[in-house]
Amino acid sequence: MDELIIIGAGPMGLYAGYTAGLRDLNGRILESSYTYGGQVITLYSEKKIYDVPGFQVLTGKDLINNLYLQYKRYEDNFPLHLNTEVYEIIKKENHYIVNTSSGSYLTKKILITDGGGKFKPKPLELDNELLQDNILYSVTNKEMFRDKDVLILGGGDSAADWALDLKDIAKNITLVHRRDKFRAHQATINEIEGSVNILTPYVVKDIIGDAKVSEVVLENVNDKSIKSIKTDYLLVFYGVNNTKSNANVWNINTDKNGIIVNTLMQTNLEGIYAAGNAVSYPGKLKMIVTGMGEIGTAIGAITNELYPDRKTNNLYSSMLIKE
Repeated sequence: MDELIIIGAGPMGLYAGYTAGLRDLNGRILESSYTYGGQVITLYSEKKIYDVPGFQVLTGKDLINNLYLQYKRYEDNFPLHLNTEVYEIIKKENHYIVNTSSGSYLTKKILITDGGGKFKPKPLELDNELLQDNILYSVTNKEMFRDKDVLILGGGDSAADWALDLKDIAKNITLVHRRDKFRAHQATINEIEGSVNILTPYVVKDIIGDAKVSEVVLENVNDKSIKSIKTDYLLVFYGVNNTKSNANVWNINTDKNGIIVNTLMQTNLEGIYAAGNAVSYPGKLKMIVTGMGEIGTAIGAITNELYPDRKTNNLYSSMLIKE
């Protein structure tokens, strides 16, 4: 029987596997997708990340690669099962049965790190959108934009960060947001002002072109005036739509923001914990550093439940023991 099953192999799942191995726990990581890395590797592989402690800047791919290499130290403790979707969790006397698309597993504890479920980018929602092959929702190769006109839609960190990252590669960058105020870090907006054409508050009214978008028609939200921008690529960063996880099916309490947890990352079900973007509590911030702190809290609480005599109250004491 496993001591712990981790559901989800995004950045938090990989870090949980490493942290649990550091605590000398055993189990497995179950991931429904064909690869590890979650939303970061799927949508933001080439995006630069500026708020990971200890790194001035790194890409999403770099972050996942580093987390995976770190996890590999304890891979024998927590083997990774890809293409394995959890569809049922059954409570028994002192353990859980986890039924998946690849079989059933027994475990004493469960940690959910699935980011809130499957996801896909929010679409532009224009009739002819699917006919255009230069409308992109993620960036996998920055060089394709070299010396091109690029129009970026969105007001969050993804849109602003890509405007900053591509400004020295593309011939021209236009950043369009439907509101006057951006949700992105103000420091990023300050850095791109003057080097990027910023248009607010505008929404996309129409796109012109057959197989490729050649021109984007924008409408001013306030005065309804029309402006047309020629472009070689249209990058859309409106966020993602989550396909909710099975938390409700598993009788785990949720609210509109995710799985409800307490300060130890415990759910309403004994022995089931959650951490990362999947969880909800007052003051929750959906940040990588926040999720990693939640992982440390959850793994510490799980270890203390399984082995109360170890008295490992923090990660550092565990590290000293292991070394």
